[in-house]
Amino acid sequence: MRTPSRVDEGLTVATEARSSDPLSGVIRRCVPALIIVGVVTTLSTFSFLVVPLYMMQVYDRVLASENLNTLFALGSITVFALLWGIPYLTTA
Repeated sequence: MRTPSRVDEGLTVATEARSSDPLSGVIRRCVPALIIVGVVTTLSTFSFLVVPLYMMQVYDRVLASENLNTLFALGSITVFALLWGIPYLTTA
């Protein structure tokens, strides 16, 4: 039979201290949910910025150059961003 050494005693004490802290277990279980909340918050923030950024680009690039190709490209990017982003955020 093996006799416990001082290293074994230290590990036992550290394990007991870790398991006796209930807050660390709760936080560890909440980390995946907090990551999901952070991702959804970031996506919703970017979706709210799509329209103001679109208008800034139209005033800066399209009106100055009077180029309809730029307007079409900016419009299609904005529509894609809104159609992809808003349904995704409402289902999450």
